[in-house]
Amino acid sequence: MAYNFTFEKIDTIDDSIFDSLWNNSKEDLKGGTFIFPEECNTDELKKEHIKEAFTNTVNGKHWILIKNNNVPCMWIAGFINPELESNMYNWHLALVGKINNSKLWTRSAEWHEGLRTYLQAIPVVGYTLPVIKDQAIDTYFTQAESDGVTLGTHTRVEDYDEDRRVFLKWVY
Repeated sequence: MAYNFTFEKIDTIDDSIFDSLWNNSKEDLKGGTFIFPEECNTDELKKEHIKEAFTNTVNGKHWILIKNNNVPCMWIAGFINPELESNMYNWHLALVGKINNSKLWTRSAEWHEGLRTYLQAIPVVGYTLPVIKDQAIDTYFTQAESDGVTLGTHTRVEDYDEDRRVFLKWVY
């Protein structure tokens, strides 16, 4: 399948886009790709927590909305903060939608090449992604790296502050 991805920096997002991406992501998030506080024990509380996590302002905030044929398919909340790591995009959280009822588009060369092109234009040299160790996102990216899908030089770094988390890093 041919994709036509666009990447754009955004500062706000429509509730309808958030709701659509949340609905496509909530089972993944609840299934172990995100650590929710104990008090977030209903779907509605989890949704509000994610929405709040996205809208928290951090130093160097840079949100990316990715569309395929003008239809939003991913929202990445991240930041560029030279105090943490110079010239890197720090990917904090993402909501991932489906294209043709699947998320396999995230393994496409078009997506990875589009991400690299966008990040190099803002300009950074790569990205860091915190993930829960040995859970779905960690496994996905580790396999994608092994399959040669991702671009750049990959490293996996243990998080010494949170033993359940690792940082995946790609430098182009």
